[in-house]
Amino acid sequence: MPYRHANYFVGFVLLTIVIGFWGSYFVPIAEVPLAFHVHAFTAMAWVILLMFQHWSIHGRRNALHKKVGMLSLALFPFLIVGFVMIINVAAARFVSSDSATTQFLTPSFGLSMVFAIVAYLVLFYLALRNRRSVRLHAGYMLATPLVLFESPFSRVMLDHLPFLVFTGTGFPQRILDAIVISMAMAAVFAL
Repeated sequence: MPYRHANYFVGFVLLTIVIGFWGSYFVPIAEVPLAFHVHAFTAMAWVILLMFQHWSIHGRRNALHKKVGMLSLALFPFLIVGFVMIINVAAARFVSSDSATTQFLTPSFGLSMVFAIVAYLVLFYLALRNRRSVRLHAGYMLATPLVLFESPFSRVMLDHLPFLVFTGTGFPQRILDAIVISMAMAAVFAL
């Protein structure tokens, strides 16, 4: 089976999600809008599903892998809905806010969410289309956490590893720089 150690990568993404969103989602969880709960639940469920699928296929539990794979067909639409809900919350904030920071960051954020949705749709489609080719199917499925990686890892960089944001720019441009650096790191890892 290809990608024998992929669970370490997927586990790292899950850990990065928890650390990256600890202060902005997990700590104030009771005050967070519903859209963020839907997005958080579906994104983490997706990552956990990938870990389970990796475990099941590498343990030669093919029938279980197929059954749980069918769950991905049910989960995937909710994952996309979670992304769309986040875009709607951001758009509402953009329209109602006079904050220069919100006006500066929200268009880039919305565009990146649209790209994330397109990336998920393409990767999942290709994974399903190539389900008979183990290497391609697994590769496309294991690429999906890379789509999730930039947002939490850019937060980890800003909060815990500021030296990685080496551009020298100030706020709010520094946030976009962290996102671009995080995306570049994910792309290099994927190669």
